[in-house]
Amino acid sequence: PTDSDTHSLSKFLDTFFFFLPLLRGDSEALERIAYEFCEDQAENGILYSEPRYSPHLLASTVSWPGSSISAYESQHYRELDSKRPPMSPKDVVSAVNKGLQRGSKDFQIMTRSILCCMTHEPTWSMEVVDLAHEFRAQGVVAIDLAGDENGFPMSNHAPAFKKAKELNIHRTVHAGEVGPPQNVVTALEVLHAERIGHGYASVKDKSVYNQVKQSGVHLEACLFSSILTGGVPKIENHPAKQWAMDGVNFSLSTDDPGVMQCNLNDELMRAQTDLGFDPATLTRLTFNAARSSFLPETEKRELLQTLKTAHGISDE
Repeated sequence: PTDSDTHSLSKFLDTFFFFLPLLRGDSEALERIAYEFCEDQAENGILYSEPRYSPHLLASTVSWPGSSISAYESQHYRELDSKRPPMSPKDVVSAVNKGLQRGSKDFQIMTRSILCCMTHEPTWSMEVVDLAHEFRAQGVVAIDLAGDENGFPMSNHAPAFKKAKELNIHRTVHAGEVGPPQNVVTALEVLHAERIGHGYASVKDKSVYNQVKQSGVHLEACLFSSILTGGVPKIENHPAKQWAMDGVNFSLSTDDPGVMQCNLNDELMRAQTDLGFDPATLTRLTFNAARSSFLPETEKRELLQTLKTAHGISDE
């Protein structure tokens, strides 16, 4: 998008309905995308990645309440669905896992995945937790709450996130992206979030920002998408600059690289050119990401050691 009027989260999310209907229910396509995701990450020098997706949005057996597609498009996509075997959310996770496992092996990277609950459909969330629990041995490490913050109370998903905590399933939550600072508090206190997706609004409220700093919760910053969604009006005033100065636990992520046609190297370059981050700061963010990953502790230590070696950091 180039027109400032298009810079809103809801309009950004609408773009997904251009391609999701073509992918949903297509097991071969989903496996291939997961496989090629690993290839892309390897080409960009990524050692470890945690891709996330909604099993329900990609399943042909699940309807999309409130979607913005037209009646004509809806009929067209129903015809596509009729030509494929029915695909449940469980089938989606199986297909994605298969692609990630093959890709991780072929391209020598580590991947784990995160299953997304969607803000607009809390009735899906408990099944997302069940799927994360069922597939944890196959690489699913966490659940997320994604989608538009406005008009969909995050507390509607509290039972599912409570169950996830009881099952020791990791939790990250999109909050404070375009919504108010209080959403960050809800994510921490009601949804038991260990990481916050975006969290830019936290700097607007001193008490909320202090809670973020004191809790040590990890914030997932996505520079390019924060402009496209209207979460941050101007990149030179990005909250990440304040976070870096205050020693907040955060890192840089790509949000939706397929939609935005960007990769992590692009985000690192933006951080250098637009925010003035020096190499030491970027290195610190990389280690923040590794320490806050949802890997088991043994594998996390191995990842950190690999990073130390790559950066020439001695344990002495």
